[in-house]
Amino acid sequence: MIPDAVRSFVEEQPVGVLATYRADGSARQGVVYHLLEGDTVRVTTEGKRFKTGDVSRTPRASYCVTGHERPFPCVTLEGSPFASSPTTSARSRRASWSGSSAARWSNPSPTTRARRWIGWCSRSTSTVCTVLGTSTVPERPRRHAAVAIVGLGPVGAALANLLGARGLDVVVYERETDVYHQPRAAHFDGEIMRVFQSIGLAEAVEPNTATIDGMHFVNADGQKLFGFDVPPGPGPNGWNRDYMFSQPELETTLRAGLARFANVSVHLGHEVDSIQDHGDRVELIVRDRADGSTHHIGAAIAVGCDGARSLTREVIGTELFDYGFDQPWLVIDTNLRRPVELPTVAVQYCDPTRPATFIPHGGRRRRWEIMVTPPDTIDSAQQPDRVFELLAPWVTPDDIEIVRATVYTFHALVAKRWRSGRVLLMGDAAHQMPPFLGQGMCSGIRDAANLAWKLELVLDCRAGDELLDTYQTEREPHVRAITETAVAAGSIIQTTDPDVAAARDAQLIAEPGAMGDGFEPPGLGAGALSASGGALLPQPGRLDDTLGSDFAVLTGATKPSARARAFWGRLGKILARPAGLESWLGELDADTVVVRPDRYVFGTSRDSAGLDDLTDIAATRFANGRLGIGAR
Repeated sequence: MIPDAVRSFVEEQPVGVLATYRADGSARQGVVYHLLEGDTVRVTTEGKRFKTGDVSRTPRASYCVTGHERPFPCVTLEGSPFASSPTTSARSRRASWSGSSAARWSNPSPTTRARRWIGWCSRSTSTVCTVLGTSTVPERPRRHAAVAIVGLGPVGAALANLLGARGLDVVVYERETDVYHQPRAAHFDGEIMRVFQSIGLAEAVEPNTATIDGMHFVNADGQKLFGFDVPPGPGPNGWNRDYMFSQPELETTLRAGLARFANVSVHLGHEVDSIQDHGDRVELIVRDRADGSTHHIGAAIAVGCDGARSLTREVIGTELFDYGFDQPWLVIDTNLRRPVELPTVAVQYCDPTRPATFIPHGGRRRRWEIMVTPPDTIDSAQQPDRVFELLAPWVTPDDIEIVRATVYTFHALVAKRWRSGRVLLMGDAAHQMPPFLGQGMCSGIRDAANLAWKLELVLDCRAGDELLDTYQTEREPHVRAITETAVAAGSIIQTTDPDVAAARDAQLIAEPGAMGDGFEPPGLGAGALSASGGALLPQPGRLDDTLGSDFAVLTGATKPSARARAFWGRLGKILARPAGLESWLGELDADTVVVRPDRYVFGTSRDSAGLDDLTDIAATRFANGRLGIGAR
């Protein structure tokens, strides 16, 4: 029974929080639930059942109360605290959308655990937990969530799906009321399709894509300088290597995917006006653009997926590292009216008189990107007659319908800080790159895949919040390497001096293969990895479906020790190594591989002792004793 003093305190305090820590061996350990109903937590001992929140049954639990000057001691109850499954509010049973063009869906995933959070916990390895209080904030927000996402473009939608699938309570705010109807991003690769696979949307995305045969860089005479051809069929990620797509269609699919999650609430037509980090939580002030009303929202974490003009980046106060790449290009999206003989590969026209790019999107869609050079100006280049003059080398007005013709200035920028306390940046808010490799959106979705599982471990108290610092240390070197490659490609394409272009052509023609035979993204920087980690695990077939959404240890002849089995069993699963990885592991001289939830390799080992070493590294580097197993 919960002591009367504890019960009375919780019932009377509008800032009280009740938390449970599941301590049975069969369930996840270190999970802390915050049960909120409006501004008050109400607990009854009748039937040993809570009246609010959504909490799993456990045979043993510890209860802590915070929100006072000092927390009450935790009380341990034997047996299940519930006579039956707790009730859930209508909000937790349904994915909630608001906005003038919003829809409502039900049918949440049966595995979804709707959870309400305010702050993350810090606790020792004992059964006593301490939950961060909230009494320092004078006005309590009306809504509470584990994660507040600012922006619902493709990156924000991907992150919301990833977190929704992990059961975190997520609230998303998007200033627009509908998907932007014009195409923007045009390419993603096999790794990104693998992320879509992880959220159960690959089969929904794929029908609206087209493959591409490669990319060629040619000079003014049409002579190939270098490039690569894409072989047909699956690549190392288990999907085609490259996909062309329409961004409005992709965003619509990602948003529709959120209907599966009762724990994700999306608000369209709502603009975030401010974000404040109070130390124990973040508070957002959100304005409904339809009626001007404002709402206060509380969350454990805020993630800015709000694009190049990011408010979230301003809140963090970070500077941008500028590669000095600022060049206006006219982007022309078209639909073919009739069959036209055009390349089936993307072509970079390295013509000093008019650098240009051609992209076959699939179906009837074709895109040209043409550098704005004198005597054209940004305004004159967008005039309809001038657009057709610029397209004359390829098509006539009878061949195509212009969907849009807009000048964009390509940039190369990387934020110096991606995290400040409980506020993080992602996608274009954190980095921008020229489009010559088609990796801008890809990089943002990689950000989401990297951060999602770390947020879950931290909010579940299975890792310390220092794990969130590894988000930037791992992703920034990866992003910078791609950005610098894109800038280098752009410098080759954008050469306008005829003499420099002639020298460039001569060198590249004389040294075939000097530029390599294709673009391969690099590995991760240092972070939640061992020295042997950082590469992306190949996916023979649909291996990821077998691995699940958590850590996976794939063993060959190695027999894991009892300690390794206990540790990794609390983070995921241990499986016999499937067929198809032998050659890859042979190159690494490894028998066992530990794979993270984002499918990057945590580390490899040759034997049981090596796996114990990886266990020590993980226990020290991010679990830090929170799983009840520390380093030896």
